[in-house]
Amino acid sequence: MAKNNKQQQQIGNNTTKPASSQNPFNIPSTGTNWNFNSGGLTQAPPNSTQPQTTQIPADIQDRTLKDLADIWQDELDILKKKYDRQAEAVYRMDALIRKNQDKVKNLMRNYISQKNSQDYVKTKSSEILEGQKELFKQLEDLETKVDKEIEDNKGDQVQSRLEMFFSKL
Repeated sequence: MAKNNKQQQQIGNNTTKPASSQNPFNIPSTGTNWNFNSGGLTQAPPNSTQPQTTQIPADIQDRTLKDLADIWQDELDILKKKYDRQAEAVYRMDALIRKNQDKVKNLMRNYISQKNSQDYVKTKSSEILEGQKELFKQLEDLETKVDKEIEDNKGDQVQSRLEMFFSKL
């Protein structure tokens, strides 16, 4: 018996407290008591020696386990149907998005092709416009030369040459 008391004193940091209140792991006390209630760790009120009891909800108080299982199964069935409807809606939306994604890709390809064609036409149009401007300038120069030659010669010879020139066109 004396040996047992001596061991108790050594375990609790050489204190003279009884063994039941000693802290064998030498962890500082926070002053909070913890216990397991309803399958979970809960904080017990200070100085509590018995675990707290929880009240059973009124809607399940007088039911058997089979009744509760049936109720929960009905709730699960309802939730499963909702989930299935939502999953089907998500599937349809996903299929529609994929289909539209393919359409967008095709439109993008067509756009790029049309843009390239438009750029080509624009480049060629610019070249043609530049050619027309050059031709117009040459025609103006030719017209100016012809008018000047007509004035300088004021003769029938120039007039006959012009008539001959225009008749060949």
